[in-house]
Amino acid sequence: MNTKEIKIEGKLELRLIIDYFSRIIEGLRTGKISIKKGQDIMTLNPEGLIEIQVEAKQKKDEEKYELKLKWKKGFLHNEDLKISSK
Repeated sequence: MNTKEIKIEGKLELRLIIDYFSRIIEGLRTGKISIKKGQDIMTLNPEGLIEIQVEAKQKKDEEKYELKLKWKKGFLHNEDLKISSK
């Protein structure tokens, strides 16, 4: 299996992070998220059921928020499925 990965770590001003999150949200809406780092370019196509993991931590002088989204290519949600307790 051919795995492609782009990893970005560092510190940015909050306004830039907000801008990046806005672009990610727009990409989720349109089904296309493009990432570029140097010469590396990757396009992700979120669709169907999205797995989400959220982690938040607080320490004395540090806070952390992690968000992870994951999906399978070609796995679309069955809109006819209904679950109810009624």
